[in-house]
Formats: sequence, C-alpha cells, structure tokens
Amino acid sequence: MTFKKGDEWYGNTNGRPKGSGHRQRIFNELIMPHKNTLIEKAIQWPLMAILKC
Repeated sequence: MTFKKGDEWYGNTNGRPKGSGHRQRIFNELIMPHKNTLIEKAIQWPLMAILKC
C-alpha cells in the first residue's frame, strides 16, 4: 500500500515542511564536529568512576 501526501489519518497531513531536513542529517551536522570530544568523554567518565571507588 502506498501513501500519498496528505493521505494519512493522523499527524501532519501536509507532510514535512520544505527545508526542515532529514533527522539523521541534522543530527550529523550537530554531533559530528564534536565526535572526538564525545568519544573521549564517553571513555573517561566510566574510568573516573572506577578510579574513585
């Protein structure tokens, strides 16, 4: 079954607004510049918790 724009019975019947962007692309644009810092923090926090015990 294929749906046409405005066919669904719930949600946004006009479809996604033009220029709103794909969620994964928006996520990548926000996160990827900080990728290395986030990875370092994700590794450091558990190690710091272990060392404090």
